Amino acid sequence: MFPDYWGFFGGRIEEGESAEQAVRREAIEELGYRLTNPRPVTARRFVHHGNIYVMNIFIERYDGSSLTLSEGQSMGWFRASETGDLMMNDTDRSLVAEMKHILDT
Repeated sequence: MFPDYWGFFGGRIEEGESAEQAVRREAIEELGYRLTNPRPVTARRFVHHGNIYVMNIFIERYDGSSLTLSEGQSMGWFRASETGDLMMNDTDRSLVAEMKHILDT
């Protein structure tokens, strides 16, 4: 949706799937990572090209196991305070600011 932009991994919720089931599936599909205890943090509604979306944000402490990027152009680890110069869409940037107290611990 936003090529060349930094953002959160994720995807669509499939029919009959909960937001938690979707984040678990997407983590495996996109990162080869099996979530064990994803906690919902917030949900954010946004409009892009006239379409309405809801972004469900979950958080889980990373266990250090190997990650394999299978979708996307690149990945990296950043503290919220290190994202100021990254190209990000407004929704993701506002979420980083809102979760700064969690992301910078």
